[in-house]
Amino acid sequence: MKIQAFLSALVCVTALLPSVARADSGRQFEAIAYEYNVNASPQIHSSRFDCKVNVLEQGMVKVVELRSFITAKSDPDVVIRIISSNESVASQIYNAKMEQIAEYPKGQMVNENLFIFKSGDEKRKVSGMWYLDPDYMMSDFSIIDANGVQLYKETVIYTAKKPSRRK
Repeated sequence: MKIQAFLSALVCVTALLPSVARADSGRQFEAIAYEYNVNASPQIHSSRFDCKVNVLEQGMVKVVELRSFITAKSDPDVVIRIISSNESVASQIYNAKMEQIAEYPKGQMVNENLFIFKSGDEKRKVSGMWYLDPDYMMSDFSIIDANGVQLYKETVIYTAKKPSRRK
């Protein structure tokens, strides 16, 4: 019952986001991504890009939306939504056309700053963590095959361009 209520709230809040998260709203972040891909050449790659972060709170539901501008176009290349309520957390990832490319509906909220996500099957397992703070965020995702071999790993560090607190 708790999951059903959370998913209903998720649908309602995410329906509001397109009208709330306009292109000119949100805090400006810069990000650096580090990727390891066993099938790529080179296997290790890094990139920098800009990101806008919007936070929407409605009642007990909080949505953190990250709009990543990897190719520096006017529209985001990737949109990530992390939705939390009480002890429930979910994540959705969309491409530039706003087509859902990944979903983690049953995450684990360790505390208000750390969320853990897992999915997969017997062939491969996906695990990830989000660390969220008003001025700094980090995502860390891995894909491991059935033999325990790491196929892919991506760590992205986001830093606010104008921190909300003094150093």
